Amino acid sequence: MTAFHKALSLIKREFSYFRIKPGRLIFDHISKCAGTSVYYFLKPYYPYRKTYSINGSSPEKSVQNFARLAEKKQQSYLLIHGHLARGLFSLVPENTLYITTLRDPIDRIASHYEYVKRDKTNHLHRKVVEGNIFLTDYCARHLSPELENWYVSYFSGLTKDEMYADPGQAIEIAYSHLIKDYQLIGFQDRIPDFLNKVAELAGLPNAKADKHHKNKTIRHDGGSLSDEERDSISSYNKLDIALYEKLMLLRKNGTILNI
Repeated sequence: MTAFHKALSLIKREFSYFRIKPGRLIFDHISKCAGTSVYYFLKPYYPYRKTYSINGSSPEKSVQNFARLAEKKQQSYLLIHGHLARGLFSLVPENTLYITTLRDPIDRIASHYEYVKRDKTNHLHRKVVEGNIFLTDYCARHLSPELENWYVSYFSGLTKDEMYADPGQAIEIAYSHLIKDYQLIGFQDRIPDFLNKVAELAGLPNAKADKHHKNKTIRHDGGSLSDEERDSISSYNKLDIALYEKLMLLRKNGTILNI
């Protein structure tokens, strides 16, 4: 993008902001759950100066940097998005809309693997490619916490030892936090429904979801996996699968609305 087009984009975002006056929103982006599509839908309506983007390469540092800001500066942001955004929930005003998206856990791991293989900048790329790691071994290598019951670990806030000491309780804690802390939960297989509901709640134009989907080149729906691949992923993500199935019982019209 040229300097001219960047400047034009900024101007358009400012114009949209003053025209629409969007609501305050924080999007907790879970890896490989259509977060890029969600962000590209939201981006045009929030000015750069009012958007806090958590750095995907070092989300912990970005969260810490936000926490160090003066309260007035923190509250000046209307859109906060990125990985580990949950860590900022206590620092934003009460009138904030808290949202996240999830995906079938097996599908998510398969997509994660494909993404790492093709993205040379990813910190796991070299290990996977040079190590000749196949999808059947991906979770077993313990390359990242995101590959083993990440939903339950992240949303419960428990350590790995605490989580496995009482898996059933860990699932219940994660489930409770999701229902209590997020006003809207979307699902990767129903992103258009999610974006339309976000638009309704945040005062944005109705979503034309298809044009916001990114990274379409390779996508798993789980059906193309071999039994061995599916069994391997499942063995390391049984808690996430149980949590996801529990949440699916609450899904109506493609989302879970907790307002």
